Amino acid sequence: MNMNKKQNGTIQIDVDEIWVLLKYFGYEYRDSDHVYSGSIPRMLDLFEEYNFKVTFFIVGKDGKTRAKRKVLNQIVERGHELANHSLTHLDGLAEYPYKVKEKEVLETDKILSDITGKKICGFRAPGYSVDEEILDILEENGYLYDSSMFPSYFCPLIKFAQKNDVPKSAYGTFKNGFAPLSVYRPLKGKMWKRGNRCLIEVPVTVIPFLRIPFHSAYVNMTHTKLFDFGFFLQKNFGAVFNYLLHGVELVDELKDSRIPQEFKVDSCIKKRLATYNHILSKISKYYTIITSKDLATSSI
Repeated sequence: MNMNKKQNGTIQIDVDEIWVLLKYFGYEYRDSDHVYSGSIPRMLDLFEEYNFKVTFFIVGKDGKTRAKRKVLNQIVERGHELANHSLTHLDGLAEYPYKVKEKEVLETDKILSDITGKKICGFRAPGYSVDEEILDILEENGYLYDSSMFPSYFCPLIKFAQKNDVPKSAYGTFKNGFAPLSVYRPLKGKMWKRGNRCLIEVPVTVIPFLRIPFHSAYVNMTHTKLFDFGFFLQKNFGAVFNYLLHGVELVDELKDSRIPQEFKVDSCIKKRLATYNHILSKISKYYTIITSKDLATSSI
């Protein structure tokens, strides 16, 4: 990287409410607003401080709630992007019939487009469970980019390490480890290869060479040194920078043993904010953070 000039990068936030996490880990759940009432306002203030414009991936069901729609409007008013994260965060989306996939994409598209007043153009499948049919649906409905590629050799190991029953299609396969680390157009039938689809793939950033993930969930599980190591290699040898955060990470202190420890929701919010500031301050020194839509557009 030219150290005298910042490169463009993007930050993406999976806005998975507490109910989404409980559902994913097999617990009974009710609607919740911990992320929308606590975490998102904190994130918006942080991003304003660092002059970042980011992309929030929204579960469509949450966009039906008046209070949450108000928060989504605030996200848009502050210059950030809303993107599609399916209607109900259906685990193992790639394993469902075509009509179910289409509904999960298109109903969320309508909900979010009504809020923004513009066509939604980005998508991430829950749990990175993506297949050719989903990419076809996105292309047929005018989407600019997908961001469901998790380009790591360790996808099978990540699935194995989780305590709950992870869908077969989650995180993709070992072949994902051979996917480009740059923005690319996938090959139809082999999405981990470069091809000529109209759709652009914006893969989640992993540590160059090693292909180990170092986004915020893994930093929370380990230490900020994981971020420092991964970011050092990324800024010197990496391609596209697409760093992933999770909405749940800055909720008010929450004592719920059902939520995995990597999210640290039971720890002091000041400590979690300190971790975020550590990450964001380093990113701001080397990258101009723009929305994923703008990054994809500039890469065409």
